[in-house]
Amino acid sequence: MHTEIFKSNEFTSLTFHYKIRATEKYLADNASIDEAVPVHNEAMIKDNKETKWKAETDVDYFPTRLFKEAEQEGNSNLMHFTLRVNPNSVDLNKDNNYLIVNDKSEGIQVILDSIKVLDVNEQELTKKENITLSEDISDSEWGMVLSTEDENNRHFRLKVPDKKYLIIKYDAYIENTGESVGVSNSASIDGLAESNTGYQGSLRVDNIYGAGDGSTYELTFEKVDKDQTSKKLKGAKFKYCIVIKKDSTLQKTVEYTIGGKKYECHGDPKWEFETDSNGQYKIKKEDDWDLEPDNYYILEETESPEGYMPSDPILFYYGTQNNLNKEENPTALLVLPNNKLTIKNEPVPYHIPATGGIGLKIFYTIGFLLTVLSLSLIWRRIKLKPTK
Repeated sequence: MHTEIFKSNEFTSLTFHYKIRATEKYLADNASIDEAVPVHNEAMIKDNKETKWKAETDVDYFPTRLFKEAEQEGNSNLMHFTLRVNPNSVDLNKDNNYLIVNDKSEGIQVILDSIKVLDVNEQELTKKENITLSEDISDSEWGMVLSTEDENNRHFRLKVPDKKYLIIKYDAYIENTGESVGVSNSASIDGLAESNTGYQGSLRVDNIYGAGDGSTYELTFEKVDKDQTSKKLKGAKFKYCIVIKKDSTLQKTVEYTIGGKKYECHGDPKWEFETDSNGQYKIKKEDDWDLEPDNYYILEETESPEGYMPSDPILFYYGTQNNLNKEENPTALLVLPNNKLTIKNEPVPYHIPATGGIGLKIFYTIGFLLTVLSLSLIWRRIKLKPTK
Protein backbone atom coordinates (compact mmCIF):
# COMPACT_ATOMS: atom_id res chain seq x y z
CA MET A 1 0.00 0.00 0.00
CA HIS A 2 1.18 3.48 -0.86
CA THR A 3 -0.10 6.46 1.17
CA GLU A 4 0.36 10.11 0.25
CA ILE A 5 -0.55 12.84 2.76
CA PHE A 6 -0.73 16.53 1.82
CA LYS A 7 -1.47 19.09 4.48
CA SER A 8 -2.39 22.81 4.34
CA ASN A 9 -4.25 25.27 6.47
CA GLU A 10 -7.44 24.65 4.47
CA PHE A 11 -7.56 20.87 3.85
CA THR A 12 -5.80 17.56 4.11
CA SER A 13 -5.51 15.30 1.02
CA LEU A 14 -5.05 11.54 1.39
CA THR A 15 -4.31 9.24 -1.56
CA PHE A 16 -4.19 5.49 -1.09
CA HIS A 17 -2.91 2.98 -3.69
CA TYR A 18 -3.48 -0.68 -2.90
CA LYS A 19 -4.34 -4.05 -4.40
CA ILE A 20 -6.99 -6.54 -3.36
CA ARG A 21 -7.24 -10.27 -3.98
CA ALA A 22 -10.19 -12.54 -3.42
CA THR A 23 -9.53 -15.16 -0.74
CA GLU A 24 -9.44 -18.84 -1.70
CA LYS A 25 -12.51 -19.52 0.44
CA TYR A 26 -14.46 -16.80 -1.32
CA LEU A 27 -13.36 -18.16 -4.71
CA ALA A 28 -14.33 -21.68 -3.71
CA ASP A 29 -17.80 -20.51 -2.69
CA ASN A 30 -18.43 -18.23 -5.67
CA ALA A 31 -16.31 -19.20 -8.69
CA SER A 32 -17.92 -21.27 -11.43
CA ILE A 33 -17.03 -22.50 -14.87
CA ASP A 34 -18.84 -19.76 -16.78
CA GLU A 35 -18.80 -16.71 -14.51
CA ALA A 36 -16.45 -14.11 -13.09
CA VAL A 37 -16.23 -13.69 -9.33
CA PRO A 38 -17.93 -10.45 -8.18
CA VAL A 39 -15.75 -8.45 -5.79
CA HIS A 40 -17.01 -5.44 -3.84
CA ASN A 41 -14.69 -2.79 -2.38
CA GLU A 42 -15.42 0.43 -0.51
CA ALA A 43 -13.57 3.18 1.35
CA MET A 44 -14.88 5.68 3.94
CA ILE A 45 -13.70 8.75 5.82
CA LYS A 46 -15.17 8.98 9.29
CA ASP A 47 -15.32 11.63 11.97
CA ASN A 48 -15.45 9.64 15.14
CA LYS A 49 -18.08 7.07 14.11
CA GLU A 50 -19.91 9.23 11.61
CA THR A 51 -19.22 8.56 7.92
CA LYS A 52 -18.39 11.81 6.15
CA TRP A 53 -17.46 10.51 2.72
CA LYS A 54 -17.79 7.09 1.10
CA ALA A 55 -16.65 5.61 -2.23
CA GLU A 56 -17.31 2.07 -3.43
CA THR A 57 -16.92 -0.07 -6.53
CA ASP A 58 -17.82 -3.52 -7.85
CA VAL A 59 -15.49 -5.39 -10.19
CA ASP A 60 -15.50 -8.76 -11.89
CA TYR A 61 -12.49 -10.83 -10.89
CA PHE A 62 -11.35 -13.71 -13.06
CA PRO A 63 -9.13 -16.07 -11.04
CA THR A 64 -6.18 -17.62 -12.82
CA ARG A 65 -7.56 -20.86 -14.16
CA LEU A 66 -5.02 -21.91 -16.74
CA PHE A 67 -1.39 -21.01 -17.35
CA LYS A 68 1.11 -22.46 -19.84
CA GLU A 69 4.91 -22.56 -19.84
CA ALA A 70 7.11 -23.69 -22.73
CA GLU A 71 10.81 -24.44 -23.03
CA GLN A 72 12.93 -25.51 -25.99
CA GLU A 73 15.78 -27.92 -25.29
CA GLY A 74 18.75 -26.02 -26.65
CA ASN A 75 18.33 -25.48 -30.39
CA SER A 76 16.90 -28.97 -30.89
CA ASN A 77 13.42 -29.89 -32.11
CA LEU A 78 12.33 -30.99 -28.62
CA MET A 79 10.04 -28.79 -26.49
CA HIS A 80 8.78 -29.21 -22.93
CA PHE A 81 5.35 -27.86 -21.94
CA THR A 82 3.82 -27.29 -18.51
CA LEU A 83 0.14 -26.50 -18.11
CA ARG A 84 -1.09 -25.32 -14.69
CA VAL A 85 -4.81 -25.91 -14.17
CA ASN A 86 -7.02 -24.27 -11.49
CA PRO A 87 -4.26 -22.92 -9.19
CA ASN A 88 -6.87 -21.65 -6.68
CA SER A 89 -8.43 -25.16 -6.35
CA VAL A 90 -11.93 -23.76 -6.80
CA ASP A 91 -15.10 -25.48 -7.97
CA LEU A 92 -15.07 -24.47 -11.64
CA ASN A 93 -17.59 -27.02 -12.88
CA LYS A 94 -20.62 -26.91 -10.60
CA ASP A 95 -22.39 -29.75 -12.46
CA ASN A 96 -19.63 -32.39 -12.43
CA ASN A 97 -16.46 -33.33 -10.62
CA TYR A 98 -14.22 -33.02 -13.68
CA LEU A 99 -12.88 -30.55 -16.25
CA ILE A 100 -12.14 -31.10 -19.95
CA VAL A 101 -8.84 -29.50 -20.98
CA ASN A 102 -8.35 -28.83 -24.70
CA ASP A 103 -4.87 -28.50 -26.20
CA LYS A 104 -4.09 -27.60 -29.82
CA SER A 105 -0.80 -27.03 -31.62
CA GLU A 106 0.57 -25.82 -34.91
CA GLY A 107 4.02 -26.75 -36.17
CA ILE A 108 4.65 -29.34 -33.45
CA GLN A 109 3.72 -32.94 -32.73
CA VAL A 110 2.80 -33.80 -29.16
CA ILE A 111 4.33 -37.00 -27.79
CA LEU A 112 1.14 -38.45 -26.34
CA ASP A 113 2.96 -41.03 -24.21
CA SER A 114 4.81 -38.21 -22.43
CA ILE A 115 1.66 -36.65 -20.94
CA LYS A 116 1.62 -36.68 -17.14
CA VAL A 117 -0.92 -35.18 -14.73
CA LEU A 118 0.48 -34.22 -11.31
CA ASP A 119 -1.01 -32.75 -8.15
CA VAL A 120 0.41 -29.75 -6.30
CA ASN A 121 2.89 -32.05 -4.53
CA GLU A 122 4.19 -33.36 -7.89
CA GLN A 123 2.55 -36.75 -7.25
CA GLU A 124 1.37 -38.36 -10.49
CA LEU A 125 -2.34 -39.14 -10.89
CA THR A 126 -3.44 -42.52 -12.26
CA LYS A 127 -4.33 -42.62 -15.93
CA LYS A 128 -7.75 -44.20 -16.53
CA GLU A 129 -8.07 -45.95 -19.89
CA ASN A 130 -11.11 -45.88 -22.21
CA ILE A 131 -12.66 -42.92 -20.41
CA THR A 132 -15.80 -41.26 -21.82
CA LEU A 133 -17.06 -37.70 -21.84
CA SER A 134 -19.95 -38.36 -19.48
CA GLU A 135 -18.51 -40.52 -16.70
CA ASP A 136 -17.18 -39.07 -13.46
CA ILE A 137 -13.66 -39.66 -12.21
CA SER A 138 -12.05 -39.68 -8.79
CA ASP A 139 -9.73 -36.91 -7.62
CA SER A 140 -6.73 -39.18 -8.20
CA GLU A 141 -7.50 -40.13 -11.82
CA TRP A 142 -7.28 -38.57 -15.27
CA GLY A 143 -7.99 -39.78 -18.78
CA MET A 144 -7.49 -38.90 -22.42
CA VAL A 145 -11.01 -38.34 -23.70
CA LEU A 146 -10.02 -37.70 -27.29
CA SER A 147 -6.63 -38.44 -28.69
CA THR A 148 -5.55 -36.82 -31.92
CA GLU A 149 -7.99 -36.73 -34.82
CA ASP A 150 -5.17 -36.14 -37.29
CA GLU A 151 -2.15 -38.38 -37.73
CA ASN A 152 0.30 -35.77 -36.46
CA ASN A 153 -0.80 -35.48 -32.82
CA ARG A 154 -1.61 -31.78 -32.86
CA HIS A 155 -4.75 -31.96 -30.72
CA PHE A 156 -5.68 -33.81 -27.54
CA ARG A 157 -8.31 -33.52 -24.80
CA LEU A 158 -7.89 -34.55 -21.18
CA LYS A 159 -10.45 -35.17 -18.45
CA VAL A 160 -9.04 -34.11 -15.08
CA PRO A 161 -10.51 -33.66 -11.57
CA ASP A 162 -12.14 -30.36 -10.64
CA LYS A 163 -11.54 -28.40 -7.39
CA LYS A 164 -7.87 -29.33 -7.51
CA TYR A 165 -4.65 -27.58 -8.52
CA LEU A 166 -3.14 -29.76 -11.27
CA ILE A 167 0.05 -29.63 -13.31
CA ILE A 168 0.04 -31.20 -16.78
CA LYS A 169 3.43 -31.87 -18.36
CA TYR A 170 4.24 -33.17 -21.82
CA ASP A 171 6.85 -33.04 -24.58
CA ALA A 172 6.52 -32.25 -28.27
CA TYR A 173 8.66 -32.32 -31.40
CA ILE A 174 8.97 -29.27 -33.66
CA GLU A 175 8.18 -30.30 -37.21
CA ASN A 176 10.64 -28.06 -39.05
CA THR A 177 14.25 -26.96 -38.82
CA GLY A 178 15.68 -23.55 -39.69
CA GLU A 179 16.65 -20.11 -38.41
CA SER A 180 13.09 -19.02 -37.59
CA VAL A 181 10.51 -21.78 -37.18
CA GLY A 182 7.02 -20.70 -36.15
CA VAL A 183 5.21 -22.78 -33.54
CA SER A 184 2.09 -22.21 -31.45
CA ASN A 185 0.31 -24.10 -28.73
CA SER A 186 -2.89 -23.13 -26.93
CA ALA A 187 -5.03 -24.62 -24.18
CA SER A 188 -8.50 -23.99 -22.79
CA ILE A 189 -11.08 -25.53 -20.47
CA ASP A 190 -14.37 -26.55 -22.10
CA GLY A 191 -17.18 -24.16 -21.16
CA LEU A 192 -14.87 -21.65 -19.51
CA ALA A 193 -14.34 -18.55 -21.64
CA GLU A 194 -11.70 -16.99 -19.40
CA SER A 195 -9.30 -19.92 -19.59
CA ASN A 196 -7.37 -19.51 -22.84
CA THR A 197 -3.61 -19.65 -22.51
CA GLY A 198 -0.90 -20.40 -24.99
CA TYR A 199 2.56 -20.06 -26.42
CA GLN A 200 3.53 -18.62 -29.78
CA GLY A 201 6.94 -17.79 -31.15
CA SER A 202 9.67 -18.27 -33.72
CA LEU A 203 12.46 -20.61 -32.74
CA ARG A 204 15.82 -21.53 -34.14
CA VAL A 205 15.96 -25.29 -34.71
CA ASP A 206 19.37 -26.60 -35.76
CA ASN A 207 19.20 -30.29 -35.02
CA ILE A 208 16.99 -33.23 -34.25
CA TYR A 209 16.91 -34.21 -30.61
CA GLY A 210 18.79 -37.35 -29.64
CA ALA A 211 20.53 -37.79 -32.97
CA GLY A 212 24.08 -37.99 -31.64
CA ASP A 213 26.78 -39.35 -33.92
CA GLY A 214 25.97 -41.24 -37.08
CA SER A 215 22.97 -41.15 -39.35
CA THR A 216 20.66 -43.73 -37.79
CA TYR A 217 17.77 -42.50 -35.63
CA GLU A 218 15.24 -44.27 -33.45
CA LEU A 219 11.59 -44.96 -34.23
CA THR A 220 8.81 -46.77 -32.36
CA PHE A 221 6.05 -48.66 -34.18
CA GLU A 222 2.84 -49.21 -32.21
CA LYS A 223 -0.10 -51.46 -33.05
CA VAL A 224 -3.53 -50.65 -31.54
CA ASP A 225 -7.22 -51.45 -31.93
CA LYS A 226 -8.85 -48.95 -34.30
CA ASP A 227 -11.76 -48.08 -31.99
CA GLN A 228 -10.02 -48.66 -28.64
CA THR A 229 -6.62 -47.05 -29.12
CA SER A 230 -5.60 -47.86 -25.54
CA LYS A 231 -5.79 -51.57 -26.46
CA LYS A 232 -2.30 -52.55 -27.62
CA LEU A 233 -1.96 -55.47 -30.03
CA LYS A 234 0.74 -58.09 -29.61
CA GLY A 235 2.08 -60.31 -32.36
CA ALA A 236 1.70 -58.06 -35.42
CA LYS A 237 4.50 -58.75 -37.89
CA PHE A 238 5.85 -56.07 -40.23
CA LYS A 239 8.54 -55.36 -42.72
CA TYR A 240 9.56 -52.04 -44.19
CA CYS A 241 11.53 -50.80 -47.16
CA ILE A 242 13.01 -47.50 -48.29
CA VAL A 243 11.54 -45.79 -51.36
CA ILE A 244 14.26 -45.50 -53.98
CA LYS A 245 15.20 -41.95 -54.94
CA LYS A 246 15.92 -41.00 -58.55
CA ASP A 247 19.66 -40.64 -58.01
CA SER A 248 19.96 -43.70 -55.76
CA THR A 249 22.03 -46.77 -56.58
CA LEU A 250 19.78 -49.05 -54.51
CA GLN A 251 18.27 -52.03 -56.32
CA LYS A 252 14.50 -52.52 -56.42
CA THR A 253 13.35 -55.52 -54.41
CA VAL A 254 9.61 -54.82 -54.24
CA GLU A 255 6.99 -52.48 -55.74
CA TYR A 256 3.86 -51.04 -54.14
CA THR A 257 0.89 -49.05 -55.41
CA ILE A 258 -0.44 -46.61 -52.79
CA GLY A 259 -3.01 -43.92 -53.52
CA GLY A 260 -2.85 -44.78 -57.22
CA LYS A 261 0.90 -44.15 -57.40
CA LYS A 262 3.64 -46.75 -57.85
CA TYR A 263 6.65 -46.81 -55.54
CA GLU A 264 9.83 -48.80 -56.12
CA CYS A 265 11.36 -49.96 -52.86
CA HIS A 266 14.58 -51.50 -51.57
CA GLY A 267 14.11 -53.88 -48.68
CA ASP A 268 16.36 -56.00 -46.50
CA PRO A 269 15.40 -59.32 -44.87
CA LYS A 270 16.60 -57.99 -41.49
CA TRP A 271 14.11 -55.09 -41.65
CA GLU A 272 11.34 -57.27 -40.18
CA PHE A 273 9.91 -57.18 -36.68
CA GLU A 274 7.03 -58.24 -34.40
CA THR A 275 5.19 -56.13 -31.81
CA ASP A 276 5.63 -57.06 -28.14
CA SER A 277 3.10 -57.39 -25.30
CA ASN A 278 2.78 -53.58 -25.26
CA GLY A 279 1.95 -53.57 -28.96
CA GLN A 280 5.28 -51.91 -29.78
CA TYR A 281 8.58 -52.44 -31.48
CA LYS A 282 11.35 -49.89 -31.18
CA ILE A 283 14.14 -49.55 -33.71
CA LYS A 284 17.18 -48.37 -31.77
CA LYS A 285 20.33 -46.70 -32.98
CA GLU A 286 22.45 -49.70 -32.08
CA ASP A 287 20.27 -51.97 -34.24
CA ASP A 288 21.89 -50.43 -37.33
CA TRP A 289 18.80 -50.72 -39.49
CA ASP A 290 19.82 -47.84 -41.77
CA LEU A 291 16.78 -45.80 -40.78
CA GLU A 292 17.73 -42.34 -42.03
CA PRO A 293 15.74 -39.08 -41.94
CA ASP A 294 14.55 -37.27 -45.07
CA ASN A 295 13.46 -40.48 -46.77
CA TYR A 296 10.16 -42.10 -47.68
CA TYR A 297 9.46 -45.59 -46.36
CA ILE A 298 6.71 -48.16 -46.84
CA LEU A 299 5.55 -50.31 -43.94
CA GLU A 300 3.77 -53.58 -44.74
CA GLU A 301 1.96 -55.79 -42.25
CA THR A 302 2.86 -59.38 -43.09
CA GLU A 303 0.86 -61.03 -40.29
CA SER A 304 -1.93 -59.45 -38.26
CA PRO A 305 -2.75 -60.14 -34.59
CA GLU A 306 -5.28 -62.89 -33.92
CA GLY A 307 -8.81 -61.65 -34.47
CA TYR A 308 -7.78 -58.64 -36.56
CA MET A 309 -7.62 -57.83 -40.25
CA PRO A 310 -4.25 -56.74 -41.71
CA SER A 311 -3.77 -53.05 -42.39
CA ASP A 312 -2.93 -51.68 -45.83
CA PRO A 313 0.69 -50.75 -46.63
CA ILE A 314 1.57 -47.35 -45.17
CA LEU A 315 3.72 -44.72 -46.89
CA PHE A 316 5.47 -42.47 -44.39
CA TYR A 317 8.06 -39.73 -44.56
CA TYR A 318 10.69 -39.94 -41.85
CA GLY A 319 12.02 -36.44 -41.36
CA THR A 320 10.81 -32.88 -40.89
CA GLN A 321 7.79 -31.08 -42.27
CA ASN A 322 9.74 -28.72 -44.51
CA ASN A 323 11.04 -31.63 -46.65
CA LEU A 324 7.75 -33.50 -46.97
CA ASN A 325 6.28 -33.12 -50.47
CA LYS A 326 2.53 -33.55 -50.04
CA GLU A 327 1.78 -32.66 -53.66
CA GLU A 328 3.75 -35.61 -55.01
CA ASN A 329 2.91 -37.93 -52.11
CA PRO A 330 -0.52 -36.87 -50.74
CA THR A 331 -1.00 -40.09 -48.73
CA ALA A 332 2.35 -39.90 -46.93
CA LEU A 333 2.29 -39.64 -43.14
CA LEU A 334 4.83 -37.45 -41.39
CA VAL A 335 6.90 -39.24 -38.73
CA LEU A 336 9.47 -37.17 -36.88
CA PRO A 337 12.76 -38.84 -35.91
CA ASN A 338 12.74 -40.38 -32.43
CA ASN A 339 8.94 -40.35 -32.46
CA LYS A 340 6.26 -43.01 -32.95
CA LEU A 341 4.14 -44.36 -35.81
CA THR A 342 0.80 -45.82 -34.68
CA ILE A 343 -0.94 -48.41 -36.86
CA LYS A 344 -4.63 -49.13 -36.23
CA ASN A 345 -6.30 -52.48 -36.94
CA GLU A 346 -9.96 -53.36 -37.40
CA PRO A 347 -11.29 -56.52 -35.72
CA VAL A 348 -12.41 -59.34 -37.99
CA PRO A 349 -16.23 -59.13 -38.37
CA TYR A 350 -17.75 -62.16 -36.61
CA HIS A 351 -20.04 -64.34 -38.74
CA ILE A 352 -20.71 -67.96 -39.60
CA PRO A 353 -19.51 -68.53 -43.19
CA ALA A 354 -22.17 -69.45 -45.69
CA THR A 355 -19.55 -70.63 -48.16
CA GLY A 356 -16.02 -71.73 -47.69
CA GLY A 357 -14.59 -72.84 -44.36
CA ILE A 358 -16.68 -75.48 -42.58
CA GLY A 359 -19.96 -74.06 -43.91
CA LEU A 360 -23.44 -74.32 -42.38
CA LYS A 361 -24.26 -78.02 -42.99
CA ILE A 362 -22.44 -79.26 -39.93
CA PHE A 363 -24.40 -76.89 -37.68
CA TYR A 364 -27.71 -78.01 -39.24
CA THR A 365 -26.69 -81.68 -38.75
CA ILE A 366 -25.73 -81.17 -35.10
CA GLY A 367 -28.98 -79.33 -34.46
CA PHE A 368 -31.05 -82.10 -36.07
CA LEU A 369 -29.31 -84.84 -34.05
CA LEU A 370 -29.81 -82.94 -30.80
CA THR A 371 -33.50 -82.53 -31.59
CA VAL A 372 -33.93 -86.26 -32.33
CA LEU A 373 -32.08 -87.15 -29.12
CA SER A 374 -34.29 -84.84 -27.05
CA LEU A 375 -37.50 -86.30 -28.57
CA SER A 376 -36.34 -89.85 -27.97
CA LEU A 377 -35.58 -89.12 -24.30
CA ILE A 378 -39.02 -87.57 -23.83
CA TRP A 379 -40.70 -90.55 -25.51
CA ARG A 380 -38.71 -92.99 -23.36
CA ARG A 381 -39.70 -91.13 -20.19
CA ILE A 382 -43.40 -91.25 -21.17
CA LYS A 383 -43.25 -95.02 -21.81
CA LEU A 384 -41.47 -95.76 -18.54
CA LYS A 385 -43.87 -93.67 -16.51
CA PRO A 386 -46.08 -96.05 -14.43
CA THR A 387 -49.81 -96.02 -15.13
CA LYS A 388 -52.34 -95.66 -12.34
